[in-house]
Amino acid sequence: MITGVIRLCHRVRFQRRFLVLTVYAVRMSALAIGELVKQTLGDLGGTIDIGEMAVREEARDLLLPTAIFARWSR
Repeated sequence: MITGVIRLCHRVRFQRRFLVLTVYAVRMSALAIGELVKQTLGDLGGTIDIGEMAVREEARDLLLPTAIFARWSR
């Protein structure tokens, strides 16, 4: 399903400058999402950044993961 969404974004005929994906509750790593973006949007050039989003639990000073993201921009 994620691959289909990325492909649809690639096909849309607007001035492509960036795409940000925030992905929750999937059994994929940030690296896997980044590779999907690279394979799908790689022909457009630009850069891809990937990572994890987190919130800080102040009581124990812990970072709790909440999602992963991939960002393509040029």
